[in-house]
Order: sequence, then C-alpha cells, then structure tokens
Amino acid sequence: MKRAFLYLFLSGTFVVAACGDSKSETTDAPTAGQDDDDDDDDDDNGTTAGPVTSGTDSGSDSGDGDGDGDGDGDGDGDGDTDCNFVCETDMMQGTVTCDVWSQDCPDGEKCVPYDSTGNNSWDSAKCVPVQDGPGQTGDECTSEGIQSGVDSCDVGHICYYQNQDGVGICVPQCIGTPETPSCPNPDDVCTIVNDGVLTPCRPACDPLLQDCDVPVEVGCYQAAGTDKWTCIIDASGDAGAYGDPCEFINGCDPGNFCANAELVPDCQDASGCCTPWCDITEQPSACPDQDQNVECIPWFEPGQAPPLYENVGVCGIPM
Repeated sequence: MKRAFLYLFLSGTFVVAACGDSKSETTDAPTAGQDDDDDDDDDDNGTTAGPVTSGTDSGSDSGDGDGDGDGDGDGDGDGDTDCNFVCETDMMQGTVTCDVWSQDCPDGEKCVPYDSTGNNSWDSAKCVPVQDGPGQTGDECTSEGIQSGVDSCDVGHICYYQNQDGVGICVPQCIGTPETPSCPNPDDVCTIVNDGVLTPCRPACDPLLQDCDVPVEVGCYQAAGTDKWTCIIDASGDAGAYGDPCEFINGCDPGNFCANAELVPDCQDASGCCTPWCDITEQPSACPDQDQNVECIPWFEPGQAPPLYENVGVCGIPM
C-alpha cells in the first residue's frame, strides 16, 4: 500500500504531437479506472494522490480532464494547444466504433486507437485492415502516422515507441476486460488511458535504475493507479529538470517525478513540479535542497513495497 503522498497524476490521455520529440503522458493505468496512469478514463482526473508522506490523498486522479491540468489537453501545462509529440490527456472528443478489448472488427481487420480530431491525442477507436505478414510482439513496425492507427502490426497489437520516421515496436494491447485487465506477458504493465481507447502493454522498469531498453527516448515512470513502473515516452522536451513545472506523468526528465507543488520548494503557479526519485537506503541522501527540508520520502508504507521496489523514494518536503 502506498503512503498518502500527494502526486500529480492527471489521469489521462495520451496525446501525440506530430512534431517534436517528446510525448506526454498523463496517466497511465493498468487497470481500468485507476488513474491509472491510466486514463482509463475512468478517469479520474486531476492531481492525484500517490504514496507518500504524511498528508492525504487528493483522491482525485486527474485534473481537468485533459491530463495536463491546464485545460488545453496538450500536456504541457501552459494552456496552449501545442504538445510536443505525444501527450496523454482526458479530453476525449472522438468516436469509438469498435471495442479494443473484444477486437470485434470484421475478419482481416483490427480495432485500434487513433486521433480522429487532429488534436494529437488518441481519442477514438476504429477498425483498420491488417497488413500481410503482420508484426508480432517486439517486431519492428511502421505506420502511416504515429496516431493514425494504420500500422504493420497484427491484431491485438499497435505500433508503439515510434520515432519521428514512424518506425516503432509492436506492443500488445491489454487483454481481458477494463475491470480485470492483464497482458499476454505477465511481466508487462497494462495501462488504460485516453478514455479507455489506448491500452498498451508496456515493459516494467525500475525508477532508480531507469533501465528501459527501447529505441526511442523514454523514461521509467509510474503507471498510475498501480504499484508498478513502466517505460513511457519522455515528453518533457526542454523542460523536466528538478523544480520545473509539470502536468503529466512523463512531463519530467527520466529519473524525475511530477509531484504536487507542496512537495517541491519554490514550486509556484503550477499544479506540480519535477523532483527526483531517490533511494531511501542511500546515506547521505542525494536529494537537492536539503537545507529547505527536502528529504528522501519512502514511496510505500513500511512492509508494503512490492519486490524490487523496496528502496524507492521521492525527494520532497514531508507533509
């Protein structure tokens, strides 16, 4: 069980911007409804609560519904509509014409998420033809556009972790149901975002090691609503350093976390700011601003951390 540590999780939607090299994700969540980082849409939107210090849990996982807290759905928190590459947000405007869970498209087609409105967010689901010799999990893939939904992967897969040339890796979509989601590989993390249409199974990772191994710039960010971390495309762009304002889970540089403003010194006029993950066993602590009461706060309650995550903490001011 996590501590009552407040953190900014915007439960969201994944938005991908056609230009730029960052993708912002607001919540990813492995199970439906959670904030999952997920955005499953269930979305809880808004700043959310995570583990951590004395404090309380905000209870809401998403913010304004766009996942970035500024209402524009772009994930950069500045109120405009420009998102560098991929953002997750809750502001869904599309039409869902098939079920990504049951894959109820006609033979020879698959149900995939796509951007129906040009707002750089996977906001809808549709049936598209499956190409000849389709790619399986881990295969290199190509697409007609990062959020087009048309790619070279097989049924139950999408072309994810794409670079600007549209080359990526086939990853499976979650299986089961929104209420009881899972992944074909039990070591992967099912994330349900963007109102439930985006459901990738992504590799688990260690936030202290930042050990993701995919061919694009990603970070190990927490999958909201779960006690797991997963590899998510880094959407921080030129920002994302300690103390920088943030709105999305992946709006901070790899190794940093988008925490509620109260946890980070001098974090003003922002819903949250970036702060590093830290090892609670490391002495002396590597946290910055220790003269301002910043310390390494355990992410989990004593005895409640899952295997491999016993030492995970985040730098912040105890509440």
